[in-house]
Amino acid sequence: MVVERLVLKHFRNYTNLELSPAPGVNIITGHNGSGKTNMIEALSLLSELRSFRGVGDGALMQWDADSYFCRADIVGPDERRFEVGCALYDGRARKRYKIDDAEIRGSAEYYGRFVSVILSPGDLALVDGPPEARRRYVDAVIAKIDRGYLRDLVSFRKVLASRNRILKDARGEARAPGDQLSVWNALFAELTVAIVARRTEFARTFAPVIQDAYGRIADDSLAPALSYAPSTGEAGKQDIVERLEGCLRRDLQMGSTTIGPQRDEFVLHDRRGERFADSASQGQKRTAAIALKIAELDFVERALGKRAVILIDDIFPELDAQRRAAALELFRRENQTFVTMARDGLGGDGMNGAARFRVEDGRVSAL
Repeated sequence: MVVERLVLKHFRNYTNLELSPAPGVNIITGHNGSGKTNMIEALSLLSELRSFRGVGDGALMQWDADSYFCRADIVGPDERRFEVGCALYDGRARKRYKIDDAEIRGSAEYYGRFVSVILSPGDLALVDGPPEARRRYVDAVIAKIDRGYLRDLVSFRKVLASRNRILKDARGEARAPGDQLSVWNALFAELTVAIVARRTEFARTFAPVIQDAYGRIADDSLAPALSYAPSTGEAGKQDIVERLEGCLRRDLQMGSTTIGPQRDEFVLHDRRGERFADSASQGQKRTAAIALKIAELDFVERALGKRAVILIDDIFPELDAQRRAAALELFRRENQTFVTMARDGLGGDGMNGAARFRVEDGRVSAL
């Protein structure tokens, strides 16, 4: 996949941007706050329908604007136009997205069509951050190659929200809301079985890909292994229903559901079985974070049979010489790549043929 044209309107600090990037490496420089990361953010939004920075749509609108618009024209095996727009209605942000001028109603029908992989300083949270960071990461990777999984995940979140709402409303009441929960428990169990099965398969196939990627970056023997620990184990649908009923008192006290895929953990551990985050140095943790993203790139491209767009946001200041050289290997691929940095320091690394852009106050100029 290659982005032939990027169009942004009232997105972050871009009032009206039209950019024609190179099909190979694109180096984007600028001072902090100039808007270089915003360009990467727009591409990640067009690919994954959300900002990789984890902010809401309202924060993506230019100051004093009440909407934003992003478009990417893609060339390659499938020539497509991807559009994401958002506008404020009665103070609420409402987002719409299109592919080839046709509006897409569900995120599961959009997600995974414009494929990208992003590396950013925040990736370290995948190694030493909370469990939800790894859950979100794994769910996003699976969803890129399995649209059915994303549909199940969306359905599960709706069921979970409905069940939790009943639990919160029932706190302090004398009668337990068993009858209200029975239907939701059955749906919860059915979707849990499907999600756990897919996550289990993913962990089994993805674990060796991570170790291989880590070995290409570092020569130490601390390559992390990935394991999956579902909170419901490998229970079947009826067993999960019974466990939900058995947890009802605790769920009522907490006002939320205490078992299920929303509580699962993906663990990175070393060859001794210890948590990788506890035994690894900071350099090894950064290596593992890069290895996760290289593994994601390998895994997704193998599954889909097409190249992803690589987005790299200002990771080089945090890397030593060895890890910098390993990250630069990404540029040796034939993927279209966007990389941001405050100052262009890649000239001596074989990047003389890259396209270069300078960002200043939301204006982009080719160098």
